[in-house]
Amino acid sequence: MIPFKRLNIESKHIYEAMGYTPDRFPDAAITELVEELMVQSANYCQPAYSYVAFNGRTNTSGFHIDPYRFKTGKTIAKGLETCEQFVLFVVTAGNEFQEWAKQYQTDIMAHFVVDSIGSVIAEAIAHYMQEEISLNYSQKGLNCTNRYSPGYCGWNIAEQQQLFSLLEGKTCNVRLTASNLMLPVKSVSGVIGVGKHAVRMEYGCSICFNVSCFKRKVVK
Repeated sequence: MIPFKRLNIESKHIYEAMGYTPDRFPDAAITELVEELMVQSANYCQPAYSYVAFNGRTNTSGFHIDPYRFKTGKTIAKGLETCEQFVLFVVTAGNEFQEWAKQYQTDIMAHFVVDSIGSVIAEAIAHYMQEEISLNYSQKGLNCTNRYSPGYCGWNIAEQQQLFSLLEGKTCNVRLTASNLMLPVKSVSGVIGVGKHAVRMEYGCSICFNVSCFKRKVVK
């Protein structure tokens, strides 16, 4: 587990997750609610992550770790094309956070804020983990790619099953439903590629062709 304060989460990160921009700031009532719920969330969040590294190989449609072939789609395959190792991971805000969040299900605004906080926490844990992994491999003269997750950039979410099988129970108590939804909900799984010539690129909608993605921005 990671001490919550080491995630370095700030109010501005929650505002951004809620859809606010620097020139469109929330009013006093919302900022007060965000601050209050952020303080509460720290008492219930149990940030955790787990990862396992595998040797493997790539092709034009994804990557292969025996005995599984992951068909990630061309966008992710391109990002992994120079890699020889693959780090599969899962991160989570924990079950206690999910149980705490349930009390706000009937309060539309509070629920929206709590949901945004959970998303930011999960992303912060993933970032923390990625920096650790990158540092470990840089000491061996190797580079890491971006994080890539099932459900994004054309990678079928059903391949969560293969990913979790390879993790062999090292999932921080995160489990999959029959529809491949992770529980607790505020969890992230995926892959980071490793190799001498691996490249970590800036995330951007200009490299992704999933026009239905909820995070998609207008690309000129």
